[in-house]
Amino acid sequence: MTTRLPVGPDTPTPRQLEVGRLVARGLTNPQIGTELSISLDGAKYHVGELLRRLSLSTRQEVAEHMKQMAEENTMTTPSENVKSAVPFFGVSNMAESLKFYVDGLGFEMTQSWTEEGKYKWVWIKIGGAALMLQEDAPEAGVKVGDVTVYFICEDALAIYHDIKARGVEGKKPFISNGMWAIYLSGPDGHQICFQSPTDADLPEETEYSEAVHRR
Repeated sequence: MTTRLPVGPDTPTPRQLEVGRLVARGLTNPQIGTELSISLDGAKYHVGELLRRLSLSTRQEVAEHMKQMAEENTMTTPSENVKSAVPFFGVSNMAESLKFYVDGLGFEMTQSWTEEGKYKWVWIKIGGAALMLQEDAPEAGVKVGDVTVYFICEDALAIYHDIKARGVEGKKPFISNGMWAIYLSGPDGHQICFQSPTDADLPEETEYSEAVHRR
């Protein structure tokens, strides 16, 4: 019989499950803090919350529970983790692009970033689909004609660890617009990015720490 986590206020968060995976690998609280780029107090808090929410008492019990969850495949899989795909286009003239997509095709602008009163980046949607547009900005690495597909996730860091385990190397995750971002290039150079919100209070461009120090 499959044991599933309860759904409700005591369900562990994606970050707490990430901490649980690190506990199962034998990491101490200071090591978890280094791995996740959070403070020692933050690591202690997440471990304590995980123990409370799972009604467990020891780290060994956490390790056994995480192993059982993995064996039963009850943890979030990559297919469950990824919630939507949003193409990103680098455009030459935002006003002309908005005229085409919003006025001409009926997209609705739901998010935007302006500079000196002009739209520089927008999120537009139609039905259940969305697009991101950003005006040519070489200093930010955005060129006309650029196309990147962004996969919006519950936990991009879990995706990162999963693809590393599969032997895929990419850029280290870093904070971009308040989200963890993992950029990858396909065999033909196509750009994709996995993104998810972060509960860590980190400045922009902060890289995720990969340091793993076992006991």
